[in-house]
Amino acid sequence: MNILAKVRKKNNLSFQLATWAAEYYEFCEQDSKMIFYESRDGKNMVDSPKAIFEYMMNHERYKEYTHVWSFDPAVDNWENIINFYQEQTNVLFVERNTQEYVKYLYESKFLITNATFQSFFIPRKDQVVINTWHGTPLKKMGFDIKDSNPAGPQNVIRNFLFSNYLISPNRHTTNMYLNSFKLDGLYQGEILEAGYPRIDLMHKTTLESEVKKLKELSLNVNLDKKTVLYCPTWKGKDVNNPTSELNQIISESKFLQSHIGSEYNLLVKVHPFIYDAAKEIDEFRGFLVPDSYDPNELMVAIDLLVTDYSSIFFDFMLTDKPILFYCWDKDLYENDRGLYISEDKLPGPVATTIFEIINYIKSIDRVQKEYRQNYEALKSEFLKYEDGNVTHRIISYIFDKHELNLGESIVSRNNKKKLLFYVGGMKNNGITSSLINLLKNIDYSEYDVTCFSGYPHSSESISNIHAIPDEARFLFKPGYAMLSNKEQKLVARYNEKPSEKNSSLLPWDGLKREASRIFSNQKFDVAIDFSGYSFFWSKYILAADSDKKLCYLHSDMLEDKNRTVNGVRIHEMNLLRLFYQYKNFDKLITVSPIMQEVNQAKLSKFVDKDKFTYALNTLDTEKLFSTSKELNEEINILESNTDLVNIRESIEIFKSPFDLESKSQIIKSTDLLRSVAQVKFADEIRYKILINNIFVGWTSSKDVNIRLPEIVSIENVDYFCYVKRNKRRILWKDLPTIEEARVVGKIWDYRYLIVKVTKEAYLSTDQVYVHIQIDSKDLGWIEKSVLNPINSNLMLRKMKNHLSNRNRLRTLNNRTLETVYEEGFARIIALPSNDPWKSALTKDYEKEDINIINGKILKYTMKIQNQNGWYYRLWDRNKFIGWVNEKNLLIIDGFHIVSTENILLKAQIISDYAFSSLEEQKTIEVTTKEVLLTEKCITTLGIYFKTNTDIFVEESKIKVIKSFGKVDLLGNFVLYPQQENFNIVTMGRLSPEKRQAELIEAFNRFVTSVDNARLYILGDGPLRQELIDQIKSLNIADKVFLMGHEKNPFQLLSEAQFFILTSEYEGQPMVLLEAMALGVPVGATNIPATQFVLQNGRLGILAQSNNVEGIENMLIKAYNEKVQPATFNAQEYNKNAIKMFYKQIEEV
Repeated sequence: MNILAKVRKKNNLSFQLATWAAEYYEFCEQDSKMIFYESRDGKNMVDSPKAIFEYMMNHERYKEYTHVWSFDPAVDNWENIINFYQEQTNVLFVERNTQEYVKYLYESKFLITNATFQSFFIPRKDQVVINTWHGTPLKKMGFDIKDSNPAGPQNVIRNFLFSNYLISPNRHTTNMYLNSFKLDGLYQGEILEAGYPRIDLMHKTTLESEVKKLKELSLNVNLDKKTVLYCPTWKGKDVNNPTSELNQIISESKFLQSHIGSEYNLLVKVHPFIYDAAKEIDEFRGFLVPDSYDPNELMVAIDLLVTDYSSIFFDFMLTDKPILFYCWDKDLYENDRGLYISEDKLPGPVATTIFEIINYIKSIDRVQKEYRQNYEALKSEFLKYEDGNVTHRIISYIFDKHELNLGESIVSRNNKKKLLFYVGGMKNNGITSSLINLLKNIDYSEYDVTCFSGYPHSSESISNIHAIPDEARFLFKPGYAMLSNKEQKLVARYNEKPSEKNSSLLPWDGLKREASRIFSNQKFDVAIDFSGYSFFWSKYILAADSDKKLCYLHSDMLEDKNRTVNGVRIHEMNLLRLFYQYKNFDKLITVSPIMQEVNQAKLSKFVDKDKFTYALNTLDTEKLFSTSKELNEEINILESNTDLVNIRESIEIFKSPFDLESKSQIIKSTDLLRSVAQVKFADEIRYKILINNIFVGWTSSKDVNIRLPEIVSIENVDYFCYVKRNKRRILWKDLPTIEEARVVGKIWDYRYLIVKVTKEAYLSTDQVYVHIQIDSKDLGWIEKSVLNPINSNLMLRKMKNHLSNRNRLRTLNNRTLETVYEEGFARIIALPSNDPWKSALTKDYEKEDINIINGKILKYTMKIQNQNGWYYRLWDRNKFIGWVNEKNLLIIDGFHIVSTENILLKAQIISDYAFSSLEEQKTIEVTTKEVLLTEKCITTLGIYFKTNTDIFVEESKIKVIKSFGKVDLLGNFVLYPQQENFNIVTMGRLSPEKRQAELIEAFNRFVTSVDNARLYILGDGPLRQELIDQIKSLNIADKVFLMGHEKNPFQLLSEAQFFILTSEYEGQPMVLLEAMALGVPVGATNIPATQFVLQNGRLGILAQSNNVEGIENMLIKAYNEKVQPATFNAQEYNKNAIKMFYKQIEEV
């Protein structure tokens, strides 16, 4: 291995941890009397792990145990803790993320955490894992957080599943485990619902000891006053830059102290994420509680708690002291996440401003009395086990095998058959649809279903995952594979050269270990590769701990292996690797008897024919017969961090973003205004604002403008950094402190490169910008948080970085120097034969398209400058044309109509005025608010709609109520099928094997004699541009419509007079079944799969030949003979199909 490769591996800590784990998992000898503790990722010794540790240390019967604590050396307080225990020979401390750390993880018999172990780790089955978690949840957790990325809690779920014991203080938390994280039915351990060990600390802690401790920490505590503890949770986005949030906490805390300080001490405990930043701020001195201070011990010295969404309030109820909820951002939180307990059930009032909190504190006796009933109800529900002996009960139960004398052990095991599905990438395709259909038809009273996939990054995949029934759970592959170096090489060899020999060398013991990590030591009855297109994922199904392993074959697999898209065999290697593994599956399930025969014959080289069977795919009858076409308008509150300046002396303050009633507030010249969120409301923007870092409410863009930051100081520096992977952050030519500040572009263009930092600029917003260079070439200014500093091995890292990025660095001279995000219009007046910038448009590029756009008014959306001048990004409606140099363009000024198109929308005009003429811009009073929009006019001054009342309305003054069509992939507005036309529909991925190009050619012939024929093509895919070009070249864009992906295509399909499928091959053409279920006549090319579905032509037309002429003849026959729909019972079909699936998984 060369030196650069060594450095690369050394620097990849996550990879190294996984490799160490693979080795210690197999060979580390276990100590049956060793306990490993990790609290808050090694940040401190607090919470329930601390309570358990202290109990065992203080009881003679457990003196034989060795206690190992994981610690993060970056946290200051660990030095004091380690020194305190240095005389205790049975207490060890191990630095997190070291080789020794991994060793102790596997040497210890017992592992205790209140959070999660990292993704590289899976315990051996003879280890005992105790997860105490860290609080009763008020905030929604796990899969209860709707519309979020479902992979977010993946490592939490994995940790819960491999834990032998989950500690729960109440039934609510038990239900969090079972339902919110969907452990019910799969989890093999015990939930000990018997209280929280950490709350025992409150019973044994005295007021005197805590007051003494507070004094020793130099906190401002006057014994003659009561004490308020303010505990705000962390809700920011960037833990590296929490300044704005800290400024708010400081300002509001000082404001609160100034109003209650005569009667109360004030202490603040911030979230661990921001404590390191908070402790450096002088203004926190005297009232910031150290992060190392256990909250449960602190509570004994507190008289009144102010918090927002922190679970600390559940524990605090043990004191019977008052609680106030300061939820200044509750509208944002409810919009983003949500709570389990409604506001009217909480044990104290909810305030949205610090002014309300002050008023509540001043009348706290009245508040306490008013909320006493809520308080007692929640206390009896959530704290019923907290008698001070919880730790004793739990340790006795786990270590001594005694019975619980209070509480209960809850197991979720049942007799359901456990199914594991690998579901593919969940993209919009037939396999995803078939999977969702199957999972909607499974009987969840009989089957427990776990789905498995890679981390979903696209909104498309996330949307499809959300379409899966709630009864099914998802697991996602986390982190690096837990394989030894030798095992990794054997897998790599097989991937590079799949063969029978290399297949026999695959490290199945290592892959089983890795499958245990992914599936969290769970056992399944049946593991199913439903996707069936990748060895990378199939190997985990084969390695899973399951009694039976199945693989779906959705098509003619050899034909798919050889399929070419844009000259590339996209599935060749993936499927070849998989073909050699077919013999390891118990069954290969094709999706029709015809496909069983086809694959048996073609794959006989790889697997015995007896492995093959079939089960028909199911239909989603609920979606199939749904007729909903409603337009749901979403209101998005966007978080922001923007300084504002008032336009007038007083501004209007609204309590919520959509209120109409307001109160005026005078703004002084010294006041600082900042927005933390914004939302569009009617014709204005509403800002959620803080004045002098104190939240006051919402205001209108009519009262404020955005204020640019000021430069506080600029310092010369000299150090090197990596550029992080960040798609959104801007690289600035000038510091963003003036309106005229220029932009270079996105820092994404420089991702992973090493840059030199030459200056640091500190802004009034507390942001830090740095000026960066590469090879003495100035790049610009970027936020410091986008960079990772290099602290060691600089020369080697620079060498490696230069080699791995040499192609990008060669083009550095032709980099973007400035980017201007502006829109306008231009005409191409000339194009050169070649251009010094390789990305520029020339006359040799798509000659036919250039002829079409010559002389047209084109829109530009951006312009960039490089060493060759300014280039404009040009579009012809929704088609990207290219970058053209300014000297080849004529910029269009003034009013011009660029294009018009016919549309049909029902809409409401939200203005009292419109235009009677666009050219003259004459206004007219609107008398009819609800109108039909009949024409869309794109002009150089904006987009206008013509109404059925012959007036023109700006796009921003329109609210669409109902659409009678949509914009297709060509950019044209297309009416949904009209009954006076002969409407033909086809549906499927735009891919060569679907042969939409041949269908378009056949339709072009057919429409010459049937002028009212219309062809709707539903779907998207790699042939999109090719088909767009074909439609344009045939000049039939008014009759052939590429509709793209439709969330619910069946409403449109139900309005068709004929459905046609022109595939070269299929597994089971579900679209034919769906069309027949909707009563639409069907036709298809004559292939084995369609012969089976259409019963050799009895249920629909089969082409006499599968060429263009044969497809045209099908269309002619359907039109001339007015072909009738087949009789097809979708419900009966589904019953039979799901029985076939059950048969495959039940048979031995």
